[in-house]
Amino acid sequence: MRHLILLLALALACTTTAQPTWRFHLAFEDGTGARDTLWFVWDTTATIYYDESDVDTLLGEGPVDMDTTAFNMWMYNGNNERTKTDAQPYVGGFYPTFGSFEIWGENFIGPMTIRWDSSLFNAPFLPEPVFAAALNGEYFFWYQDPYEPDFPPGYIPGGYVCWLTGRDSVVVPDIGGTPLCPFTFQIGDSTNYYGILENAMAPLSMHANGSTLTISAQSTMARIGIHDLQGRIVGVYPVRSNTALIPIIQLPGGLYLVRAQLKNGGVATGRFIQH
Repeated sequence: MRHLILLLALALACTTTAQPTWRFHLAFEDGTGARDTLWFVWDTTATIYYDESDVDTLLGEGPVDMDTTAFNMWMYNGNNERTKTDAQPYVGGFYPTFGSFEIWGENFIGPMTIRWDSSLFNAPFLPEPVFAAALNGEYFFWYQDPYEPDFPPGYIPGGYVCWLTGRDSVVVPDIGGTPLCPFTFQIGDSTNYYGILENAMAPLSMHANGSTLTISAQSTMARIGIHDLQGRIVGVYPVRSNTALIPIIQLPGGLYLVRAQLKNGGVATGRFIQH
């Protein structure tokens, strides 16, 4: 009986001290009123994916069937399937240190309104509050964010990213040639504020010869996406190294944008001209 009581006490202690699940959403609404939502989950049972066996289907990371003719926002899971949820563990070098999540979209008409609940950045059960959260990408790089949150002295707010802390929405106007998607949602603690800026538009080394695009990054890449200046996706390629050879002979002439999701959570970008 004594051993049973001790085991029960240990079980209750583990239950009461378990880290609560943190759920954060980005809600999207385009100019026609079409809506979609993405979810970001932190849970003690989540895994850091490297292959399909690490996809946390119980936390929502499984593939989602989508009507490809309708408005959709999505991310890719570890099996390169479209999903609307990304789950990460509280430990293992991700949250609360730094996290970066690539977001894709299709069939939307501007302006795009993005909403979230900024109070969740200060949820009392988090290991520490989210100091910096931002959206960044081709659009946010060229059109600086006029909102400047009250960061401590020495920090340089604005530019390159759209800061999420301190407000609950942003409206992205229809700007024609500069695409909104893909872009990234990034969060970090105070020690990684500069990490968000550095990962906003980290460069790729690229060489195009008409039939093949050679891409090199300073760290291992997980996925490469290529899209045109209208934001249309022309290719998505899973990668497991810091170099890649991508066939481009099927692409018509013009300027293309490249974004590489890195294994370390960062994003590297570049451009090339197909002749």
